[in-house]
Amino acid sequence: MNRSVYLEMLGRLNVDSSSGHPKPHKVCLLLAIMDLIKTGQVQNNQFVINVRLRSAFSKQFAHLKKGNDAENINLPFYHLQGDGFWHFIIIEDRREDYEALTSKASTPSNKA
Repeated sequence: MNRSVYLEMLGRLNVDSSSGHPKPHKVCLLLAIMDLIKTGQVQNNQFVINVRLRSAFSKQFAHLKKGNDAENINLPFYHLQGDGFWHFIIIEDRREDYEALTSKASTPSNKA
């Protein structure tokens, strides 16, 4: 995909505004991934929730959160799939972690 496609996708990003303001989670995750790519910490087209991604997400979230926004990387990681930014390839022995991503009540292990 070229830059104009991504800019269009960003413009159509579906964000939760149920609390009266747009939630920053998806934007923070995308910015965190861009930071990791820029610094050479991501070199292929695979993104996993790990310590580096969590840390980069936390830094972005600290700048963009409002009110009672709760820091949670799992839901935007899952929901950006619906916005067309990526798709999941489920590793069979990690299926339980993937299922936890799809549940608001659950949190996958830190190994995901």
